[in-house]
Amino acid sequence: MEVVSTPPAFIPRATTPAGRRADLIDALAGAGLFAVLSNGLKSTALETLLRAPGPYTVFAPTDLAFGKMDPGARQALFADKPALSRVLCHHIVAGRVTAKDIRTFNYKTLTGETIRVVSGSGALTVNGVNVSKVDIAAPNGVIHALDRVLTLA
Repeated sequence: MEVVSTPPAFIPRATTPAGRRADLIDALAGAGLFAVLSNGLKSTALETLLRAPGPYTVFAPTDLAFGKMDPGARQALFADKPALSRVLCHHIVAGRVTAKDIRTFNYKTLTGETIRVVSGSGALTVNGVNVSKVDIAAPNGVIHALDRVLTLA
């Protein structure tokens, strides 16, 4: 598990080249791992949510994680905006939860359902899915990269 950046006690108000305050959407784009997720967020109302003050924690499937899905299932998911929004909301928790804060615990996602985050032996898993990078910081939250897309119960 690679720590990308440890959030400082005070996170400066970073801005984008356009002068807009940086946010989780910008952090996802800047990480270079989340183009598919970013496209999904932009096609739903979730882009607006993740630009808001938050804070939010995003357990973000990487492009490789989406590549592990059945192509037909992935295409159907992205064609059904309400279903896509629900699946993506299942990856988001209200509040900032950094790797050092995580203990084995059930966290409520924006869907109202819970995900089980397990911390132990220097590794993190979410519902049994490996977390490959932790603590990708943004002024309005934090991102942890997942190796697979979380499924809903």
